Amino acid sequence: MRWNIAGITIIDVGRDKGYELTPEVTWSVGLVVVNAYKKKYGALPPKDLRYKTYDNGVHCFAIYPETMRATIEAAYAAHFIEKARQLELFPRTPSGDDLHV
Repeated sequence: MRWNIAGITIIDVGRDKGYELTPEVTWSVGLVVVNAYKKKYGALPPKDLRYKTYDNGVHCFAIYPETMRATIEAAYAAHFIEKARQLELFPRTPSGDDLHV
């Protein structure tokens, strides 16, 4: 079965912006955006069966109206700002090990 709901996904917007997408990034952004959607519409966003981003097969993805693009972009920006702040607070060695104990 394949549905075809019009709209955008977290992945679509991240790719449009040229971001390196990992599960950590998309799950973090997705949590912020789904909460914004619930607050605005009083329900969860519709889902569509689409091809997986990181593997073969399909997965149900939340689909957002194009009008939420700015919200999604802001959630990505906030994610990357916070990640940079955390790296400043807790630097890592070139090997990726934490410098703090």
